[in-house]
Amino acid sequence: MDIRGLFGANVRRLRRVAGLSQEAL
Repeated sequence: MDIRGLFGANVRRLRRVAGLSQEAL
């Protein structure tokens, strides 16, 4: 189980969600 890989994927998803909410604002 690659914890670093999962963490990286979560960070990328959070950054994408943050970008979408910023665009929505």
